Amino acid sequence: MCARAGGVIAPIIYLLRNLSRHAPMVVFGLCPLIGAALTMFLPETAHKPLPDTIEDVERTGVR
Repeated sequence: MCARAGGVIAPIIYLLRNLSRHAPMVVFGLCPLIGAALTMFLPETAHKPLPDTIEDVERTGVR
């Protein structure tokens, strides 16, 4: 799925070259940084028991 999204977005990002020669590199450089920053919003799981079965996951109510 990510490969398909990348295949669709890459030609569009390439068109940014008309705006600035460095624009595509800036976009592709910022994407990993934004992704890394978004991991700060993931829930903390350290020292918590992991679910063993599907029923355990369903009891947690996580969707």
